[in-house]
Amino acid sequence: MKFWLGFKSVVWISGLIGFLLLAIWILISQNYTEIITPSAQTTGETFLRALAAHRFEGALNELSSGLEGEVTTYDLKVLMEHIERAHHTIDRVSAVSHSETGELGSARVEVRFSNGVRRTLDLPMRRENGIWKISSLEPVWDLIFIYRLGREVSL
Repeated sequence: MKFWLGFKSVVWISGLIGFLLLAIWILISQNYTEIITPSAQTTGETFLRALAAHRFEGALNELSSGLEGEVTTYDLKVLMEHIERAHHTIDRVSAVSHSETGELGSARVEVRFSNGVRRTLDLPMRRENGIWKISSLEPVWDLIFIYRLGREVSL
């Protein structure tokens, strides 16, 4: 009797795992990967939050393979030091929207600094292996240069 109860449990668990795998396969085959993987705006928000928290390894993980050899954790640290010198610390990061065209896209993210300044960044994105990655840091560097020019314009 115990054998049948144990066997029944194994069959039940196997069936449940099979059902979950089937559901995931259906979602992927019907192009509903955004349910499983983060959107472009979530990637942008995650990057800027990691940068603000000085988690440079985590921020580096959100960058595309094209930036892999060019950007290091030290570069991100220097970038954040410049941003903090220009605007103080990042107080809040909010995803606003995103747009997608095939494998390319952009994420609009609003950054609010502790000195009250707000900036909206349009981060260029590239989908790599189904996951959105940031393909350029120019909009983030522009935070520093626009401040130095003394213009109060939204990016």
